[in-house]
Amino acid sequence: MVVWTDEMRAKALATRAHNKRKKQERMEKRMAKQAEIVAEDSNIGQAVHLSEVGTWPDGEPITKAPPDEIFSTVVSVPQLPEPFDWEKAPLIECITKQAELKREFDRITQILERRQNPTGMKWMCFTEEIRREKGVHVIPKPVLAACQRFGDDGKWKFRDDGRFVMVDGLRKLKPAFACSSACFSYYQMSKGQLR
Repeated sequence: MVVWTDEMRAKALATRAHNKRKKQERMEKRMAKQAEIVAEDSNIGQAVHLSEVGTWPDGEPITKAPPDEIFSTVVSVPQLPEPFDWEKAPLIECITKQAELKREFDRITQILERRQNPTGMKWMCFTEEIRREKGVHVIPKPVLAACQRFGDDGKWKFRDDGRFVMVDGLRKLKPAFACSSACFSYYQMSKGQLR
């Protein structure tokens, strides 16, 4: 299972932006090339003479000039759609578009939660980890009472994917999961005190 850190997210975002820029450059080159071909074809169509036509691969001379309709066709260049203007569009369109975006966001969130936790693994709450270690740290009773001990992955409000712990002198990534806001506030409060 891959846990995405802020560094990894930033790198992925930069890669996507770079790929998008390259794709746009390729499309611009392709459109420029098509425009050149159309311009050249229209010029050739006007200047073709029977003597300049050439020969077929078998050596026989070509005695007929290409038809004019070949050179008169224009290649249509696809236009990119204009971005949606939230300020000037009618309110009903803005509300409809917002609802569509929310549905898409919810669908993507479910997919990412399923991909982050493909086996249905339950995560142990940070408070439960500390309680099981039976160290010198005293957990407040209201936090223990609110703790559900385990929870599903994907509760992004109560996770810290940037948590590192020291294992055998090496810094190792170990995300912190909290089952409730009480446990998460305890985690944040004790973050500097615990190893």
